[in-house]
Amino acid sequence: MVFTVPITITQARKQRDMVEVALEFPSSHSLTVMLVQREAKGKVTRGENAGAVLRHVNVVRFMDTVAPGSGTVRLPLPSDGGPDFLVVALAQSPTTLRIEGAALRPVE
Repeated sequence: MVFTVPITITQARKQRDMVEVALEFPSSHSLTVMLVQREAKGKVTRGENAGAVLRHVNVVRFMDTVAPGSGTVRLPLPSDGGPDFLVVALAQSPTTLRIEGAALRPVE
């Protein structure tokens, strides 16, 4: 897939209980920005899988929209999350809803 909207995540840094994200992108687009936990585990307490520990990958823990012309967003960092997070940014066409740009960066 060829993206036509350039997106650069210049910073994704933990600041206490938040992740501060700085972005560069065309002012004609808004972005969906997601905080993604690379791996999570959950213990099943009921049902046929009671007692099992399930592993999940790439769990979206928070999602926000950055308005056109904005360049920063602060995402809440979950207290129960592990140390390994990514920030993913997507530019979507307002008319066709097609993804026209994407970027990701590990959280420092």
